[in-house]
Amino acid sequence: KNKIEDAGYLNLLNEVIKKTGGYVSGGCFKDMLYYKIPRDLDIYFRTKHDLEHAIKVFENEEYTKAYENENCVAFAFPYTKDKNSKTQVFILEFVKSKIGNPGDVMDTFDFSINRISYDGTEFLSYFDSYNHLIKKQLKIINYNNPIGSLQRVIKYSGYGFKISNNELVKLLYEIAKQSWPHILNLP
Repeated sequence: KNKIEDAGYLNLLNEVIKKTGGYVSGGCFKDMLYYKIPRDLDIYFRTKHDLEHAIKVFENEEYTKAYENENCVAFAFPYTKDKNSKTQVFILEFVKSKIGNPGDVMDTFDFSINRISYDGTEFLSYFDSYNHLIKKQLKIINYNNPIGSLQRVIKYSGYGFKISNNELVKLLYEIAKQSWPHILNLP
């Protein structure tokens, strides 16, 4: 919490949560803990009604819709940390594909480092999420999409994260259990 507060992001998170009624979860905390500007903030909702309400609020207040796909609706969110700072624009991704409480949503995430949530009152995390973040260690918790996880391992290695040989072997084993048409996205 201290690093996020020091970097001025706690106020941003609170403002976003107050405005949307959702909660923030996922990869943005990686950036915040390393004092980097998050590329986007993934906003999750407990109910479909909460999601629909947030979308209406943002559309009615004429926030710019950045994009929309089957997984999310994204809006540009201008934010000024303080009167001496220039305005930054963050992309808020209102996640449509995963609705539920923070614990249930985080259970669907593959890496421990992404299993962190903030709902405006408290940070929630699983296992050794913070420890793995600080050590830049990738620990796979959920193997529901092993090919996607492998792609993300490659992406995160570009950020300096490492995966142990045991973790990599487990991931490759899960990939090997997949059928070739499934791996190649064939019908």
